[in-house]
Amino acid sequence: MEDGYFVAGFIHDTPFAFLVDTGSCCTILSIKLLERWPQVTRPNLTPVNLHLVTATGESSPFYGKANVELRLGSQTLIHDVLFADVKNDGILGMDFLTKHRCDMFLTKNHLLLNGEKIACFRSSVDVIPTCSRIAVIETVKVPPECEIIVKGRPVDRVDEHSIGVLEPTEKFIDRSGLLMAKALVCPEFGTVPLRIMNLKNEPMTLYKGTVA
Repeated sequence: MEDGYFVAGFIHDTPFAFLVDTGSCCTILSIKLLERWPQVTRPNLTPVNLHLVTATGESSPFYGKANVELRLGSQTLIHDVLFADVKNDGILGMDFLTKHRCDMFLTKNHLLLNGEKIACFRSSVDVIPTCSRIAVIETVKVPPECEIIVKGRPVDRVDEHSIGVLEPTEKFIDRSGLLMAKALVCPEFGTVPLRIMNLKNEPMTLYKGTVA
């Protein structure tokens, strides 16, 4: 698969690598993806009288279009996509980028989607990171001399069916004044439990979006 700017996404909990292509006027999914979808969620394609024309001038027909639910970052978006025989899992075209208020920051390697930063990767092979940041889902107050469970969510792409080692960053401990226990976690339901302890004699506030 060629180099470019890829973002990680999900369709019905199946991970995909999408090429961000400002040169494409439409959003395309590989026809091969239909083979990976369960029969109950597989969309019925509406025929279209359109052809895919590549940068080299080659032309091939589209197999059809469908309304598909895409998940990027924490957002679930509904979009009309075309299906074609393309090398990548999918291509996010200008129709998607303009409809969902996307901005590309090439120097910072992220895509801004409706105000949310989505990590970009230069190769589809690099889409799955070996390490993911975990952010606190909502603002909570940790009572003095207490330990509580706080919900967190992965910021980067993770394998939701695997087990990972959770450990705090030094920056989190220094800034928050709180402790977090190491743990084995499985982000199967999209969240990760964080065991937070406050050893001080006053309540401490843990703000939404804090990377733990």
